[in-house]
Amino acid sequence: MRIAVEPAARMQTLARLLDALSRAFDVEFVAASPTSRSDCDGLIHFGAAPRGADSVPTLRVIDAAGEAQPDEESITFDNGLEVPNALRGRTLRETALPAARLEVEDPTPTVLATVRGKPIWACDRAARLHVTSIAPVELGPDTTLRSRLRSGSFMALLPLVEFLRDVVEDSAWDDPPQHACFVFDDPNLHASRYGYIRYDALRRHAAQANYHVAMAMVPLDAWYAAPSAVRIFRTHPHLLSLTVHGINHVARELDRGDSADRVRCDLAQALRRVARFERRYGIPVARVMIAPHGTCSTVALDQLLALGFDGVSLEWPYWWLDGREDVLAGWEPADLSLGGTPIFPRHHLASASDDLVLRAYLRQPLVVYGHHGDLAGGLDVLETPAGLINSFDRTEWCSLGRIAETNYRIRRIDDDCAVVRCFSARARVAIPAGTTRLVLDTPRAGPRGAVRWLVDDGRRVVAAGAGDEVTVRSRSPVMVSLASLGSIDYRSLGTPRLGPWSVSRRVLVEGRDRLAPRVASIANRR
Repeated sequence: MRIAVEPAARMQTLARLLDALSRAFDVEFVAASPTSRSDCDGLIHFGAAPRGADSVPTLRVIDAAGEAQPDEESITFDNGLEVPNALRGRTLRETALPAARLEVEDPTPTVLATVRGKPIWACDRAARLHVTSIAPVELGPDTTLRSRLRSGSFMALLPLVEFLRDVVEDSAWDDPPQHACFVFDDPNLHASRYGYIRYDALRRHAAQANYHVAMAMVPLDAWYAAPSAVRIFRTHPHLLSLTVHGINHVARELDRGDSADRVRCDLAQALRRVARFERRYGIPVARVMIAPHGTCSTVALDQLLALGFDGVSLEWPYWWLDGREDVLAGWEPADLSLGGTPIFPRHHLASASDDLVLRAYLRQPLVVYGHHGDLAGGLDVLETPAGLINSFDRTEWCSLGRIAETNYRIRRIDDDCAVVRCFSARARVAIPAGTTRLVLDTPRAGPRGAVRWLVDDGRRVVAAGAGDEVTVRSRSPVMVSLASLGSIDYRSLGTPRLGPWSVSRRVLVEGRDRLAPRVASIANRR
C-alpha cells in the first residue's frame, strides 16, 4: 500500500519516523502530487484542509506551533465506539504536548481525545477522515518507535498509528485474547507460604478478583515441595502456576560473558531440575525464562531456544542487545532475538499503569511482575492493576506457558489461505474453517529470512521459511514451531559443579524472605 505525504518536504523532516512506520505496517510513503493522490491508498496532509482528498482516507494534521512543554497534561479519551477499545474512557498523562495547541476546527468528526475539554483528536470513520492538532515528531538516531508510544509520550504518534491501522485494515488480523499474568520472582514451594505470599490466600483472592499468578521458581529450589503447597497448585492450575527463574539465582548468571558451552550446560542443569520436579509433584513448569535481575546476554538467549525454552520475559527497553539497533524493538507482541528467541515484555507492579493501557493498545501480552515484599501491605495492591486489565476487551488470565503458545496473529487472505504471524517459539494455531493453506510470517522486530519453521498438522511435519506456503490437511489446531527450538537435548549435556556460594547464597536469601514478615511485625510492635 502507498500513503501520500503532503507537503512533500515532510518526507525529509520525518524520514526516520516514516521509515519505521513503513516497516511496522508494510506500507510505502510517497510525496503527494495530483498524480500520486489518485494512485495512493491514503493521504497524510499537514496544514489547511486539503482539496480533492475526499476519495482517499486522510489524516489531517493541524500543525501546532511551539516546542514541546515539560508540564504534564491529562489526555481524556471519549468512551464511544470510535475510540480504540484499550483507550476508551481512559485518562492518560502526557508530557510532550506542543506549547500552542489548536482545537479541531471541523465540528463534524467525533471527538476522540481532549485536553482541558478542548479537542485534539477527532475522527469520522464513515468519511475516512482523522484530524489531529498534535503533529508527529521525528525519531532520533537511537530512538525506537515504541519510545514514542509510552507513558508520558504518546499523543504525537497515536493518531498516525490509528490512521494507518484503518488504512491497512489491521483489524482484519484475528488476534488472540488480551492475555495477562502476574509474576512474582523467587518464591518456591518449600512451604505453603513464601515471605508475604500465602498461597491459599492468594488463590482465594485471585478467584475473587479474576487474575492468574505465576511463581518464578529458581531451579535450585526444585529439590523439594511441601505437600500443602503442592495440593494448592495442583488443584488450582487456572489461578496459580510456575515458571523458571534463572539457574541458581546468582548475580548476572545469564549475563556474565560466559562461553556458549558454559551457559548451555548451566541451563541444561536447570532444565533437569525442573523436569524432575514435574515428574515428582505433577505440577507443570512453563519453559519461559524470567532472567534474574532482568539481564540476559545474546549468548544465553540463543542457548535458551536451542535447549527448548519457549522464550524469555524481560523489561523493555532491551538495552542488553549488544548495541543492536532495531527501530521496531518493543513494538510487537514479542520480539525475536537475532537467534530467534521470543522476548515477551513485562511491566513492574509499581510502574505507571498508563503504560499497561498502551501495551494493550499494541496488543501485547500483559505480564506484570513483582516480589513478595510488594505484598507486605496485603493483596489489595493487586486489585487496581487486575481491574484495569479486566476492563480490556477479551481479557484472558493464564500461565506464561499458555501465553507463549497462543501469541500469534492470523488473517485470512483467500477462501482457503491464511497468513500466520508467530511471536512464539511454538504456537498452537487454530485454523479458520475451510483453510487448507498457511503462509508463515515472522515478527518485524527480529530476524526474517533466516527463521525456519516446522508445521505439524497432525499428519506430517513440514519445514518452511518466512513467506513460504504450507498445505495443511487437518482441521485440528496446527503446531507451528521454530526449527531451532530444542535442537539440543539438554539431558545429554554434562552436569556443572554446584559451588558452595550458590547454595549458601540461596539459603540466605530464602531465609531472609521467609523471616521478613516476622521481622516487620516485631518492628511494628516497638
